[in-house]
Amino acid sequence: LFRSLAPLLTTCTYLFCSDNGAWTEEGLNGGSNGLLRGQKGETWEGGMRVPTIFYWTGHIASGKVSLALGSQLDFLATFAELAGASMPNKTLDSYSLVPVLLGQAAASSRDSVFYYRDATLMAARYGNYKAHYFTRSGWGLDKPERHDPPLLYHLGHDPSEQYQLNATEYSSILEQINSVVEAHNKTIGSLPPSQLDLYDYDCKVCPCCDHAMLCVCNSTSTPVIDVGHGFYLFP
Repeated sequence: LFRSLAPLLTTCTYLFCSDNGAWTEEGLNGGSNGLLRGQKGETWEGGMRVPTIFYWTGHIASGKVSLALGSQLDFLATFAELAGASMPNKTLDSYSLVPVLLGQAAASSRDSVFYYRDATLMAARYGNYKAHYFTRSGWGLDKPERHDPPLLYHLGHDPSEQYQLNATEYSSILEQINSVVEAHNKTIGSLPPSQLDLYDYDCKVCPCCDHAMLCVCNSTSTPVIDVGHGFYLFP
Protein backbone atom coordinates (compact mmCIF):
# COMPACT_ATOMS: atom_id res chain seq x y z
CA LEU A 1 0.00 0.00 0.00
CA PHE A 2 2.71 2.46 0.96
CA ARG A 3 4.72 1.66 -2.15
CA SER A 4 1.72 2.48 -4.31
CA LEU A 5 1.24 5.75 -2.42
CA ALA A 6 4.92 6.70 -2.52
CA PRO A 7 4.40 9.91 -4.55
CA LEU A 8 2.00 11.19 -1.91
CA LEU A 9 3.81 10.12 1.25
CA THR A 10 5.56 13.45 1.78
CA THR A 11 2.52 15.62 1.16
CA CYS A 12 -0.29 13.74 2.92
CA THR A 13 -1.08 12.69 6.46
CA TYR A 14 -2.29 9.10 6.78
CA LEU A 15 -4.47 7.77 9.56
CA PHE A 16 -5.19 4.14 10.33
CA CYS A 17 -7.80 3.33 12.97
CA SER A 18 -10.70 1.05 13.83
CA ASP A 19 -14.26 2.05 14.58
CA ASN A 20 -14.56 -0.23 17.62
CA GLY A 21 -13.00 -3.13 19.45
CA ALA A 22 -13.02 -6.72 18.24
CA TRP A 23 -16.23 -8.76 18.14
CA THR A 24 -14.88 -11.50 20.35
CA GLU A 25 -18.03 -13.64 20.38
CA GLU A 26 -17.18 -14.47 16.76
CA GLY A 27 -14.02 -16.20 17.95
CA LEU A 28 -10.91 -15.91 15.78
CA ASN A 29 -12.98 -14.36 12.98
CA GLY A 30 -13.94 -11.51 15.28
CA GLY A 31 -10.42 -10.52 16.28
CA SER A 32 -8.82 -10.05 19.68
CA ASN A 33 -8.87 -7.24 22.23
CA GLY A 34 -5.83 -8.60 24.03
CA LEU A 35 -5.97 -7.82 27.72
CA LEU A 36 -8.91 -5.43 27.38
CA ARG A 37 -12.26 -6.44 28.82
CA GLY A 38 -15.41 -6.50 26.67
CA GLN A 39 -16.06 -6.41 22.96
CA LYS A 40 -17.61 -4.42 20.14
CA GLY A 41 -20.88 -2.82 21.22
CA GLU A 42 -19.87 -2.53 24.87
CA THR A 43 -18.42 0.39 26.79
CA TRP A 44 -15.72 -1.61 28.54
CA GLU A 45 -12.30 -0.73 27.14
CA GLY A 46 -12.35 -3.76 24.83
CA GLY A 47 -15.30 -2.29 22.99
CA MET A 48 -14.05 1.29 22.80
CA ARG A 49 -10.26 1.50 22.89
CA VAL A 50 -8.61 0.94 19.52
CA PRO A 51 -5.10 1.33 18.07
CA THR A 52 -4.45 4.43 16.00
CA ILE A 53 -1.54 5.14 13.65
CA PHE A 54 -0.64 8.53 12.17
CA TYR A 55 1.91 8.72 9.35
CA TRP A 56 3.37 11.90 7.89
CA THR A 57 6.85 11.80 6.41
CA GLY A 58 9.13 14.52 7.70
CA HIS A 59 6.73 15.67 10.39
CA ILE A 60 5.74 12.75 12.63
CA ALA A 61 8.70 10.85 14.06
CA SER A 62 8.79 7.20 13.02
CA GLY A 63 8.58 4.51 15.68
CA LYS A 64 7.11 6.85 18.26
CA VAL A 65 4.47 5.54 20.68
CA SER A 66 2.28 7.96 22.61
CA LEU A 67 0.20 7.26 25.68
CA ALA A 68 -1.60 10.60 25.39
CA LEU A 69 -5.35 10.43 25.82
CA GLY A 70 -7.26 10.89 22.58
CA SER A 71 -10.59 10.22 20.94
CA GLN A 72 -11.78 9.82 17.37
CA LEU A 73 -13.74 12.99 18.08
CA ASP A 74 -10.37 14.73 18.11
CA PHE A 75 -9.78 14.00 14.42
CA LEU A 76 -11.99 16.97 13.54
CA ALA A 77 -9.90 19.51 15.46
CA THR A 78 -6.66 17.80 14.44
CA PHE A 79 -7.24 17.89 10.70
CA ALA A 80 -8.80 21.33 10.90
CA GLU A 81 -5.55 22.64 12.42
CA LEU A 82 -3.41 20.81 9.87
CA ALA A 83 -5.52 22.25 7.05
CA GLY A 84 -5.50 25.73 8.54
CA ALA A 85 -9.28 25.68 8.83
CA SER A 86 -11.35 27.25 11.59
CA MET A 87 -13.47 25.14 13.88
CA PRO A 88 -17.24 25.75 13.94
CA ASN A 89 -18.44 28.29 16.48
CA LYS A 90 -20.05 25.60 18.60
CA THR A 91 -19.26 23.67 21.76
CA LEU A 92 -17.54 20.55 20.44
CA ASP A 93 -15.85 17.67 22.25
CA SER A 94 -12.81 17.78 19.98
CA TYR A 95 -9.19 18.69 20.76
CA SER A 96 -6.31 18.96 18.34
CA LEU A 97 -3.70 16.22 18.64
CA VAL A 98 -1.20 18.13 16.51
CA PRO A 99 1.14 19.07 19.42
CA VAL A 100 1.36 15.41 20.43
CA LEU A 101 1.84 14.17 16.85
CA LEU A 102 4.62 16.66 16.15
CA GLY A 103 6.41 15.94 19.43
CA GLN A 104 5.67 19.38 20.87
CA ALA A 105 3.77 17.98 23.89
CA ALA A 106 3.65 14.69 25.75
CA ALA A 107 0.03 15.05 26.85
CA SER A 108 -3.02 16.06 24.86
CA SER A 109 -5.52 18.74 25.84
CA ARG A 110 -8.12 16.06 26.48
CA ASP A 111 -8.57 14.93 30.08
CA SER A 112 -11.97 13.20 29.82
CA VAL A 113 -13.81 10.72 27.62
CA PHE A 114 -17.56 10.06 27.64
CA TYR A 115 -18.73 6.59 26.69
CA TYR A 116 -22.16 6.52 25.06
CA ARG A 117 -24.45 3.80 23.85
CA ASP A 118 -27.10 5.49 21.73
CA ALA A 119 -28.13 8.53 23.81
CA THR A 120 -27.22 6.97 27.18
CA LEU A 121 -24.01 7.99 28.91
CA MET A 122 -22.77 4.61 30.10
CA ALA A 123 -19.39 5.58 31.53
CA ALA A 124 -16.98 8.47 31.88
CA ARG A 125 -13.22 8.72 32.17
CA TYR A 126 -11.37 11.55 33.88
CA GLY A 127 -7.61 11.25 33.89
CA ASN A 128 -6.81 7.61 34.55
CA TYR A 129 -10.05 6.90 36.41
CA LYS A 130 -13.13 5.50 34.71
CA ALA A 131 -16.62 5.21 36.24
CA HIS A 132 -19.28 2.92 34.79
CA TYR A 133 -22.80 4.21 35.46
CA PHE A 134 -24.38 1.50 33.32
CA THR A 135 -23.11 -1.71 31.73
CA ARG A 136 -24.70 -3.87 29.06
CA SER A 137 -23.66 -6.72 26.78
CA GLY A 138 -22.68 -5.80 23.26
CA TRP A 139 -25.44 -7.26 21.13
CA GLY A 140 -27.79 -8.98 23.53
CA LEU A 141 -31.34 -7.91 24.29
CA ASP A 142 -30.59 -7.47 27.99
CA LYS A 143 -31.45 -4.18 29.62
CA PRO A 144 -28.73 -1.82 30.86
CA GLU A 145 -27.61 -2.57 34.42
CA ARG A 146 -27.38 0.56 36.55
CA HIS A 147 -24.55 0.87 39.07
CA ASP A 148 -24.96 3.09 42.12
CA PRO A 149 -22.31 3.82 43.15
CA PRO A 150 -20.63 3.54 39.75
CA LEU A 151 -18.04 0.84 39.08
CA LEU A 152 -14.67 2.58 39.37
CA TYR A 153 -11.36 1.51 37.80
CA HIS A 154 -7.89 2.99 37.40
CA LEU A 155 -7.03 2.44 33.73
CA GLY A 156 -3.39 3.34 34.24
CA HIS A 157 -2.90 0.49 36.70
CA ASP A 158 -5.70 -1.76 35.50
CA PRO A 159 -6.49 -1.35 31.76
CA SER A 160 -8.28 -4.72 31.87
CA GLU A 161 -10.88 -3.31 34.28
CA GLN A 162 -10.62 -6.35 36.52
CA TYR A 163 -10.02 -4.71 39.91
CA GLN A 164 -12.88 -2.50 41.04
CA LEU A 165 -11.92 0.31 43.39
CA ASN A 166 -13.81 0.88 46.62
CA ALA A 167 -16.36 3.64 46.05
CA THR A 168 -16.15 4.86 49.65
CA GLU A 169 -12.37 5.01 49.71
CA TYR A 170 -12.31 6.81 46.33
CA SER A 171 -15.35 8.99 46.93
CA SER A 172 -13.41 12.17 46.09
CA ILE A 173 -12.48 10.71 42.69
CA LEU A 174 -16.10 9.83 41.99
CA GLU A 175 -17.12 13.36 42.96
CA GLN A 176 -14.63 14.74 40.43
CA ILE A 177 -15.92 12.47 37.67
CA ASN A 178 -19.53 13.32 38.51
CA SER A 179 -18.70 17.03 38.31
CA VAL A 180 -17.10 16.53 34.89
CA VAL A 181 -20.18 14.61 33.72
CA GLU A 182 -22.50 17.32 35.06
CA ALA A 183 -20.55 20.00 33.19
CA HIS A 184 -20.62 17.86 30.05
CA ASN A 185 -24.38 17.33 30.27
CA LYS A 186 -24.94 21.08 30.35
CA THR A 187 -23.37 21.32 26.88
CA ILE A 188 -25.71 18.71 25.37
CA GLY A 189 -28.79 20.05 23.61
CA SER A 190 -32.01 18.12 23.08
CA LEU A 191 -32.14 15.87 20.03
CA PRO A 192 -35.13 14.38 18.17
CA PRO A 193 -35.61 10.59 18.39
CA SER A 194 -33.30 8.67 16.08
CA GLN A 195 -34.80 6.38 13.45
CA LEU A 196 -31.76 4.18 13.96
CA ASP A 197 -32.79 3.38 17.52
CA LEU A 198 -33.08 -0.39 17.75
CA TYR A 199 -36.38 -0.20 19.63
CA ASP A 200 -37.97 2.51 17.50
CA TYR A 201 -37.24 1.38 13.98
CA ASP A 202 -39.14 2.98 11.12
CA CYS A 203 -38.75 0.51 8.27
CA LYS A 204 -39.45 3.22 5.71
CA VAL A 205 -35.94 4.52 6.37
CA CYS A 206 -34.15 1.25 7.08
CA PRO A 207 -30.55 1.33 5.87
CA CYS A 208 -30.52 -2.44 5.87
CA CYS A 209 -32.24 -3.34 2.59
CA ASP A 210 -28.94 -3.78 0.82
CA HIS A 211 -28.29 -7.30 -0.37
CA ALA A 212 -24.61 -6.50 -0.74
CA MET A 213 -24.51 -6.60 3.06
CA LEU A 214 -25.41 -9.53 5.30
CA CYS A 215 -28.98 -8.35 5.36
CA VAL A 216 -32.26 -9.29 3.72
CA CYS A 217 -35.71 -7.74 3.90
CA ASN A 218 -39.04 -9.51 3.82
CA SER A 219 -42.20 -8.37 2.08
CA THR A 220 -42.98 -5.83 4.81
CA SER A 221 -39.47 -4.38 4.63
CA THR A 222 -38.69 -5.45 8.18
CA PRO A 223 -34.89 -5.67 8.38
CA VAL A 224 -33.36 -9.02 9.22
CA ILE A 225 -29.61 -9.07 9.86
CA ASP A 226 -27.54 -12.23 9.66
CA VAL A 227 -25.05 -11.95 12.52
CA GLY A 228 -23.47 -15.36 12.13
CA HIS A 229 -25.40 -17.16 14.89
CA GLY A 230 -28.80 -16.83 13.24
CA PHE A 231 -31.03 -13.94 12.34
CA TYR A 232 -31.97 -10.94 14.45
CA LEU A 233 -35.37 -9.52 13.60
CA PHE A 234 -35.80 -5.84 14.35
CA PRO A 235 -39.48 -5.08 15.08
